[in-house]
Amino acid sequence: MIRGVSGGEKKRTSIAEAFIATTPIQAWDNTTRGLDSLTALKVVTTLKRSAVTRGTCVMVSLYQASPAIYDQCDKVSLLYEGRQITQVNMVKQGFESKAPCSLEDFVGVWLKSAEREALIEKIEGYNSEHPIGQDTMHRYHSG
Repeated sequence: MIRGVSGGEKKRTSIAEAFIATTPIQAWDNTTRGLDSLTALKVVTTLKRSAVTRGTCVMVSLYQASPAIYDQCDKVSLLYEGRQITQVNMVKQGFESKAPCSLEDFVGVWLKSAEREALIEKIEGYNSEHPIGQDTMHRYHSG
């Protein structure tokens, strides 16, 4: 034990040592234990930035995560008594509420879409070239 070194300093040193070892998959078990909330957020933010930069997968187990820490996550898996009870894909900034979630949402988006307008124009163009009616039906059946 080194005299004069706090528990937080020891923890940060251990984190730095593990962080330096570049591996494709990293597992961090309760890394933020004993750290204040700001330092815990900085650790998770650094892990996220490293994963994006290096193209690695980082898995972190946390016992008490702040909303700011959740914002750094791509997926969150909630465990209870050692079992996974839910998994959530986190919504990225700029994509909030962009995708329709219900049938009503989908219908509303479709009705306002440019793709629907283009499809209607094609259908109307086809129908004007190939009208369906009594005269057309007689022409095909009598020929």
